[in-house]
Amino acid sequence: MKEGRKDLTDYVIHFTRGMNSEKPFAVLKKIVQDGYLACGWSFRGVRRTIFGSKPAVCFSETPLCGFVDYAQKRHSNLISTYGIFLQKKHLFDAGGRPVIYGTTLEPDERVDSDIHYVDGIAESEQYRYILTTSIDGKNDWTHEREWRWANWRGYSNDDGIFPLWKIGQNEPFQNYNFQFWPIGLIVSRESEAEQLQKILLNNYLLESETLNKQEEDVFHGKFHTLFSFNAIQRTFLIVLDRFSTTEKKIFTIEEIISNQKHIRMNDVLRSEGLVAI
Repeated sequence: MKEGRKDLTDYVIHFTRGMNSEKPFAVLKKIVQDGYLACGWSFRGVRRTIFGSKPAVCFSETPLCGFVDYAQKRHSNLISTYGIFLQKKHLFDAGGRPVIYGTTLEPDERVDSDIHYVDGIAESEQYRYILTTSIDGKNDWTHEREWRWANWRGYSNDDGIFPLWKIGQNEPFQNYNFQFWPIGLIVSRESEAEQLQKILLNNYLLESETLNKQEEDVFHGKFHTLFSFNAIQRTFLIVLDRFSTTEKKIFTIEEIISNQKHIRMNDVLRSEGLVAI
Protein backbone atom coordinates (compact mmCIF):
# COMPACT_ATOMS: atom_id res chain seq x y z
CA MET A 1 0.00 0.00 0.00
CA LYS A 2 2.87 2.38 0.74
CA GLU A 3 4.98 1.64 -2.32
CA GLY A 4 5.45 4.76 -4.42
CA ARG A 5 3.58 6.95 -1.90
CA LYS A 6 5.71 10.03 -1.15
CA ASP A 7 3.09 11.26 1.31
CA LEU A 8 3.52 8.27 3.63
CA THR A 9 6.43 7.37 5.87
CA ASP A 10 7.41 4.76 8.45
CA TYR A 11 9.14 7.41 10.57
CA VAL A 12 8.18 10.21 12.95
CA ILE A 13 10.30 13.33 13.48
CA HIS A 14 10.81 15.44 16.59
CA PHE A 15 12.08 18.79 15.32
CA THR A 16 14.17 21.05 17.55
CA ARG A 17 13.49 24.73 17.86
CA GLY A 18 15.41 27.69 19.21
CA MET A 19 15.08 28.25 22.95
CA ASN A 20 15.85 31.61 24.50
CA SER A 21 19.13 32.63 22.83
CA GLU A 22 20.06 29.09 21.74
CA LYS A 23 19.82 28.14 18.09
CA PRO A 24 18.04 24.89 17.03
CA PHE A 25 21.33 23.05 16.43
CA ALA A 26 22.56 23.96 19.93
CA VAL A 27 19.34 22.47 21.33
CA LEU A 28 19.90 19.30 19.30
CA LYS A 29 23.48 19.03 20.59
CA LYS A 30 22.26 19.24 24.18
CA ILE A 31 19.73 16.47 23.57
CA VAL A 32 22.49 14.21 22.25
CA GLN A 33 24.78 15.13 25.16
CA ASP A 34 22.04 14.45 27.71
CA GLY A 35 20.91 11.24 26.04
CA TYR A 36 17.18 11.95 26.20
CA LEU A 37 14.32 14.20 25.09
CA ALA A 38 12.69 16.35 27.76
CA CYS A 39 8.91 16.08 27.94
CA GLY A 40 6.97 19.33 28.25
CA TRP A 41 3.58 21.00 28.48
CA SER A 42 3.72 22.93 25.18
CA PHE A 43 2.83 26.30 26.66
CA ARG A 44 1.03 28.92 24.57
CA GLY A 45 1.58 32.04 26.62
CA VAL A 46 0.89 30.96 30.21
CA ARG A 47 -1.46 28.12 29.31
CA ARG A 48 -0.57 24.44 28.99
CA THR A 49 -1.79 22.86 25.78
CA ILE A 50 -0.90 19.32 26.91
CA PHE A 51 -3.87 17.97 28.86
CA GLY A 52 -3.69 15.48 31.71
CA SER A 53 -1.16 14.85 34.46
CA LYS A 54 1.86 13.80 32.39
CA PRO A 55 3.98 15.99 30.07
CA ALA A 56 4.62 14.79 26.54
CA VAL A 57 7.09 14.76 23.64
CA CYS A 58 5.73 15.69 20.21
CA PHE A 59 6.58 14.20 16.81
CA SER A 60 5.40 14.69 13.24
CA GLU A 61 4.51 11.91 10.81
CA THR A 62 5.24 14.22 7.87
CA PRO A 63 7.68 12.68 5.34
CA LEU A 64 11.14 14.25 5.38
CA CYS A 65 10.67 16.19 2.12
CA GLY A 66 7.42 17.67 3.45
CA PHE A 67 9.03 18.40 6.80
CA VAL A 68 11.87 20.36 5.16
CA ASP A 69 9.46 22.27 2.94
CA TYR A 70 7.23 23.14 5.90
CA ALA A 71 10.16 24.40 7.99
CA GLN A 72 11.43 26.60 5.18
CA LYS A 73 7.99 28.11 4.59
CA ARG A 74 7.36 29.02 8.24
CA HIS A 75 10.65 30.92 8.72
CA SER A 76 10.32 31.12 12.50
CA ASN A 77 11.89 29.84 15.72
CA LEU A 78 8.92 27.50 16.12
CA ILE A 79 10.30 24.97 13.68
CA SER A 80 13.63 24.13 12.07
CA THR A 81 15.14 21.47 9.83
CA TYR A 82 17.08 20.00 12.78
CA GLY A 83 15.54 16.99 14.44
CA ILE A 84 15.46 13.42 15.70
CA PHE A 85 13.51 10.64 14.07
CA LEU A 86 12.39 7.16 15.08
CA GLN A 87 10.53 4.37 13.40
CA LYS A 88 6.83 4.84 13.93
CA LYS A 89 6.28 1.22 14.98
CA HIS A 90 8.82 1.59 17.79
CA LEU A 91 7.19 4.76 19.08
CA PHE A 92 3.82 3.01 18.95
CA ASP A 93 5.16 0.00 20.88
CA ALA A 94 6.42 2.38 23.58
CA GLY A 95 2.99 3.98 23.92
CA GLY A 96 3.23 6.86 21.45
CA ARG A 97 -0.02 7.63 19.63
CA PRO A 98 -1.43 10.01 17.02
CA VAL A 99 -3.06 13.07 18.54
CA ILE A 100 -6.83 13.55 18.74
CA TYR A 101 -7.73 16.65 16.75
CA GLY A 102 -10.69 18.06 18.63
CA THR A 103 -14.17 16.58 18.94
CA THR A 104 -17.51 17.06 17.24
CA LEU A 105 -18.72 19.29 20.07
CA GLU A 106 -16.56 21.54 22.26
CA PRO A 107 -15.85 19.48 25.41
CA ASP A 108 -16.12 20.72 28.96
CA GLU A 109 -12.73 21.62 30.38
CA ARG A 110 -11.65 21.65 34.01
CA VAL A 111 -8.47 22.72 35.78
CA ASP A 112 -7.04 21.02 38.86
CA SER A 113 -3.82 22.53 40.29
CA ASP A 114 -2.80 23.91 36.88
CA ILE A 115 -3.46 20.55 35.21
CA HIS A 116 -6.04 20.81 32.43
CA TYR A 117 -8.53 18.03 31.68
CA VAL A 118 -11.26 17.56 29.10
CA ASP A 119 -14.35 15.49 29.83
CA GLY A 120 -15.10 12.38 27.85
CA ILE A 121 -11.48 11.26 27.44
CA ALA A 122 -9.72 8.72 29.67
CA GLU A 123 -6.94 10.03 31.90
CA SER A 124 -4.32 7.97 30.04
CA GLU A 125 -5.38 9.53 26.70
CA GLN A 126 -5.60 13.19 27.80
CA TYR A 127 -2.11 14.04 26.49
CA ARG A 128 -3.25 13.21 22.93
CA TYR A 129 -5.99 15.83 22.79
CA ILE A 130 -5.66 19.09 20.82
CA LEU A 131 -8.43 21.43 21.93
CA THR A 132 -8.71 23.92 19.06
CA THR A 133 -9.06 22.50 15.59
CA SER A 134 -11.03 24.22 12.86
CA ILE A 135 -10.44 24.18 9.13
CA ASP A 136 -10.08 27.94 8.84
CA GLY A 137 -6.37 28.32 8.09
CA LYS A 138 -5.69 29.68 11.59
CA ASN A 139 -6.36 26.77 13.94
CA ASP A 140 -5.85 23.89 11.53
CA TRP A 141 -2.76 21.92 12.57
CA THR A 142 -3.76 18.64 10.96
CA HIS A 143 -1.00 19.07 8.34
CA GLU A 144 1.56 18.36 11.09
CA ARG A 145 0.19 14.81 11.47
CA GLU A 146 1.29 14.93 15.08
CA TRP A 147 2.10 12.06 17.42
CA ARG A 148 2.80 12.33 21.15
CA TRP A 149 4.45 10.20 23.79
CA ALA A 150 3.83 10.40 27.55
CA ASN A 151 5.12 8.01 30.20
CA TRP A 152 1.92 6.04 30.75
CA ARG A 153 3.61 2.66 30.45
CA GLY A 154 6.40 3.43 32.91
CA TYR A 155 9.20 2.94 30.39
CA SER A 156 11.07 5.87 31.92
CA ASN A 157 12.03 6.38 35.56
CA ASP A 158 11.00 10.02 35.19
CA ASP A 159 7.79 11.35 33.61
CA GLY A 160 9.81 14.29 32.28
CA ILE A 161 12.24 12.15 30.28
CA PHE A 162 11.86 10.24 27.02
CA PRO A 163 15.01 8.06 27.05
CA LEU A 164 17.01 7.59 23.86
CA TRP A 165 20.71 6.90 24.44
CA LYS A 166 20.33 6.98 28.22
CA ILE A 167 20.54 3.75 30.21
CA GLY A 168 20.34 4.81 33.83
CA GLN A 169 20.61 7.61 36.32
CA ASN A 170 21.52 6.65 39.88
CA GLU A 171 20.32 3.10 39.11
CA PRO A 172 23.00 1.57 36.87
CA PHE A 173 21.23 -1.74 36.34
CA GLN A 174 17.85 -0.21 35.51
CA ASN A 175 16.92 -0.48 31.81
CA TYR A 176 16.29 3.23 31.28
CA ASN A 177 16.09 3.42 27.50
CA PHE A 178 14.74 1.81 24.37
CA GLN A 179 18.25 0.75 23.45
CA PHE A 180 17.50 -1.48 20.46
CA TRP A 181 15.87 1.28 18.42
CA PRO A 182 17.59 2.91 15.46
CA ILE A 183 17.76 6.65 16.19
CA GLY A 184 18.17 9.21 13.41
CA LEU A 185 19.52 12.76 13.53
CA ILE A 186 18.88 15.48 10.92
CA VAL A 187 21.38 18.33 10.48
CA SER A 188 22.09 20.88 7.76
CA ARG A 189 25.88 20.75 7.38
CA GLU A 190 28.71 18.23 7.46
CA SER A 191 30.44 20.16 10.25
CA GLU A 192 27.34 19.77 12.43
CA ALA A 193 27.25 16.02 11.76
CA GLU A 194 30.90 15.82 12.82
CA GLN A 195 30.11 17.59 16.11
CA LEU A 196 27.31 15.14 16.91
CA GLN A 197 29.50 12.16 15.98
CA LYS A 198 32.12 13.43 18.44
CA ILE A 199 29.55 13.73 21.23
CA LEU A 200 28.23 10.22 20.59
CA LEU A 201 31.77 8.84 20.43
CA ASN A 202 32.64 10.53 23.74
CA ASN A 203 29.50 9.06 25.34
CA TYR A 204 30.49 5.64 24.02
CA LEU A 205 33.96 5.97 25.55
CA LEU A 206 32.45 7.28 28.80
CA GLU A 207 30.29 4.17 28.98
CA SER A 208 33.36 1.98 28.42
CA GLU A 209 35.17 3.71 31.30
CA THR A 210 32.10 3.41 33.51
CA LEU A 211 31.87 -0.34 32.95
CA ASN A 212 35.47 -0.70 34.03
CA LYS A 213 34.78 1.24 37.25
CA GLN A 214 31.29 -0.08 37.89
CA GLU A 215 32.12 -2.95 40.24
CA GLU A 216 34.16 -0.72 42.55
CA ASP A 217 31.68 2.15 42.40
CA VAL A 218 28.70 -0.07 43.21
CA PHE A 219 30.61 -1.40 46.21
CA HIS A 220 31.17 2.18 47.43
CA GLY A 221 27.61 3.27 46.64
CA LYS A 222 28.64 5.59 43.80
CA PHE A 223 26.56 5.31 40.63
CA HIS A 224 27.10 6.85 37.21
CA THR A 225 24.84 8.09 34.46
CA LEU A 226 25.24 5.50 31.71
CA PHE A 227 24.72 5.44 27.96
CA SER A 228 23.70 2.50 25.81
CA PHE A 229 26.28 0.95 23.49
CA ASN A 230 23.45 -0.43 21.35
CA ALA A 231 21.65 2.90 21.00
CA ILE A 232 24.84 4.74 20.01
CA GLN A 233 25.84 2.06 17.52
CA ARG A 234 22.39 2.14 15.91
CA THR A 235 22.34 5.92 15.52
CA PHE A 236 22.62 7.41 12.05
CA LEU A 237 22.71 10.93 10.65
CA ILE A 238 21.24 12.65 7.58
CA VAL A 239 23.03 15.78 6.30
CA LEU A 240 20.68 17.93 4.21
CA ASP A 241 23.50 19.75 2.43
CA ARG A 242 24.36 16.48 0.69
CA PHE A 243 21.24 16.85 -1.42
CA SER A 244 20.33 19.31 -4.15
CA THR A 245 17.32 21.62 -3.90
CA THR A 246 15.40 19.30 -6.23
CA GLU A 247 16.27 16.23 -4.17
CA LYS A 248 15.13 17.91 -0.97
CA LYS A 249 11.66 18.30 -2.50
CA ILE A 250 11.24 14.60 -3.22
CA PHE A 251 13.43 12.52 -0.90
CA THR A 252 12.24 10.34 1.96
CA ILE A 253 14.09 8.85 4.92
CA GLU A 254 13.44 5.40 3.48
CA GLU A 255 15.12 6.30 0.18
CA ILE A 256 18.13 7.90 1.87
CA ILE A 257 18.73 4.79 3.96
CA SER A 258 18.12 2.45 1.02
CA ASN A 259 20.66 4.37 -1.09
CA GLN A 260 23.11 4.51 1.85
CA LYS A 261 23.37 8.30 1.77
CA HIS A 262 23.36 8.52 5.55
CA ILE A 263 26.14 8.33 8.16
CA ARG A 264 26.10 5.28 10.42
CA MET A 265 27.61 5.63 13.89
CA ASN A 266 28.56 1.95 13.79
CA ASP A 267 30.89 2.77 10.87
CA VAL A 268 32.29 5.77 12.75
CA LEU A 269 33.02 3.61 15.81
CA ARG A 270 34.74 0.97 13.71
CA SER A 271 36.90 3.63 12.05
CA GLU A 272 38.04 4.58 15.57
CA GLY A 273 39.00 0.98 16.30
CA LEU A 274 35.95 0.32 18.46
CA VAL A 275 33.83 -2.77 17.92
CA ALA A 276 30.32 -3.75 18.90
CA ILE A 277 29.95 -4.70 22.55
